[in-house]
Amino acid sequence: MSKELFLIRHAKSDWSFDLTDVERPLNYRGNRDAPVMAKRLKEYGILPQLIITSNALRTKETAAYFVDKLALQEDKVIEDAHIYEAHYETLLMVINDFDNQYDRIAIIGHNPGISVINSYLSGDNSFAFPTCGIVHLHFDVDNWQEISQGSGNIKWIDYPKNK
Repeated sequence: MSKELFLIRHAKSDWSFDLTDVERPLNYRGNRDAPVMAKRLKEYGILPQLIITSNALRTKETAAYFVDKLALQEDKVIEDAHIYEAHYETLLMVINDFDNQYDRIAIIGHNPGISVINSYLSGDNSFAFPTCGIVHLHFDVDNWQEISQGSGNIKWIDYPKNK
């Protein structure tokens, strides 16, 4: 048995000054890139069974594209405010608390936390995580509580400008 984690940074967002950070939507590029990246994820053939997203509008909009392209049920998306601007330790607590009935879960979050948790789990800090970047991590563990520093192996990395 093993666990698979997809770390996804939200797609490019709008920087309108009349909105709070949590209210910022995707911009043109984000709305273009998110469905493309969701389609690429589908083409890899190993799909998340569940998506956990921050409560920020831009992550929820990114998640909607993935739900559509991956043909997931709406109830397979869970909003978790802990992910919003989370430090890697908070993200690790979220991951360790995942329900073990799921073997493949995606987190849609924010930088710098999403980059740092990837480095922490994989031991590889070479990926700078552009917007809508995806890292697929594999863990040789039976449950999410066993995931810890250096326990993940990067299976693949993809991002919008990786053509």
